[in-house]
Amino acid sequence: MKRPDKDHYYLDIAAAVARRSTCLRRHFGAIIVQADQIISTG
Repeated sequence: MKRPDKDHYYLDIAAAVARRSTCLRRHFGAIIVQADQIISTG
């Protein structure tokens, strides 16, 4: 299995955050990354 690059890794995390959204109208996920460390998700 090939290791995913960082961009795809972060996009997968944002997609997981979106799936956990409690909003009934829209499901968005976002992460803030600085120096290859996740600072925040939401």
